[in-house]
Amino acid sequence: MVTAVPTPTNSLAGEPATISYTVSNEGANAAQGNWTDAVYLSTNGQWSADNILIGYVQQSGNIAAGSNYVGTLDADLPGVPPGNYYVVVRPDVLDNLNENESGSHNGSTTNTFFIDVPALNLDVRRLMCSIRARTILQSICAGCQTLSLALNSDSPDSANEIYVSYGSIPNEINFEYLEMPRAHLTNKLASRDAGRLVLYIVLGDSVFNGFESASIEANVVQFSLDSISPTKVEMPGMSRCRLRAAR
Repeated sequence: MVTAVPTPTNSLAGEPATISYTVSNEGANAAQGNWTDAVYLSTNGQWSADNILIGYVQQSGNIAAGSNYVGTLDADLPGVPPGNYYVVVRPDVLDNLNENESGSHNGSTTNTFFIDVPALNLDVRRLMCSIRARTILQSICAGCQTLSLALNSDSPDSANEIYVSYGSIPNEINFEYLEMPRAHLTNKLASRDAGRLVLYIVLGDSVFNGFESASIEANVVQFSLDSISPTKVEMPGMSRCRLRAAR
């Protein structure tokens, strides 16, 4: 049974966090073997199917009756809307151990902690590093403007992904715009009246050397001419052309 889950400090979605918890063997027999603990985010402190998984902790050993163990999970916090959350722990989530006691063995933090989405300030380059596939969330408050978004990576073999949503948290399923650049991306995005543009970045999905260093920067686009067509006029005199511009 989970007997203690310390409340984590306020943190940012997509950033690394360390979560610890204590599980006690309140049965009459030792708990021996291999099992898996699961750690979730919850808005009400109770386990339910809509809880958001943070990660799993693999356990093994012999826990004598009346003794306990401390589990630790090091993981990136999932992309969730800003708000207050509890941590819920489900020990032996796959029921690998023989238990005589019925009822719930879950536990949660007594208090909530706040998760926010980190802000990407305009005209400021943010450096990002990854030694494995990592999810990074960024929010941009830009009002109703057009932004130039630039992603640059030092790894030509990386397979980066950028999902964009307006006013909500995007993911691989729910998004309004998607880019899958290799090492470099420069594109324009139109912000809306909601003023909150959220980027969901999967960095270093397939970096062969195991490490990627990248940067992302957003700038407000002033009025500029993107293209003109046709680019060549065959006959002298007046001609009709199409200009494409944005602000």
